Amino acid sequence: MSDETLAFAIEAVIAKIAKFRGKAIGEQNTKSSLIEPILEALGWDIHDADEVHHEFKPTPKDNPVDYALKLMRKPRLFVEANGLGENLSDHKWIRQVLGYAAMAGVEWCVLTDGDEIRFYNATAPVTAEDKLFWSIRLSQVSTHEAAKTLRIISRANMGENLLEELWAGFFTDREVRDSLVELIGSADTKLVGLLRSKVRRLSPKQIAHSMRRLEVNIEQPGDFH
Repeated sequence: MSDETLAFAIEAVIAKIAKFRGKAIGEQNTKSSLIEPILEALGWDIHDADEVHHEFKPTPKDNPVDYALKLMRKPRLFVEANGLGENLSDHKWIRQVLGYAAMAGVEWCVLTDGDEIRFYNATAPVTAEDKLFWSIRLSQVSTHEAAKTLRIISRANMGENLLEELWAGFFTDREVRDSLVELIGSADTKLVGLLRSKVRRLSPKQIAHSMRRLEVNIEQPGDFH
């Protein structure tokens, strides 16, 4: 996979997204026109079932997932496709792809309509909503940004466990951020005391009132590349 190949594939897909916008092209056309060119540019051989297994079933009785990306013939990441323009926020689709991954013991999965791409850690011990690691919409970002994000699921990077490393930092940062927001919003007494030691001219009551008035906006953990 070269940077030039990936950038070219992304630009071609973005052009197709604009061309098909508002048209019901369906799941199969979305896969062939928008998803498979990106997978190939990321180094996955979509014509080799030992590497990219189409309509993969963990067991014969299971419903199939659209793509199982494999390393050493073992599924490492599932990709579930919806038709372009379908609502990926629908809990039905989220539960479906997470369920597929849970049944197969696969940690990572992607839900996409060819434009929006959502990355989930299916095995994280959190709610379904909090399993979302990252999302991107190709039509709304630069080719450079899209390439940086998509590269984390390239064949080479999946072999290096890059996703696991990135998730560990993301999860830690999110937990710390949420705890800080809660402490400030509730005017936690210990935090008030700490601030009092820094601003002696203010009373604890003034500090507490100020903390409650603050509109805390600690940003989501940023660029992970």
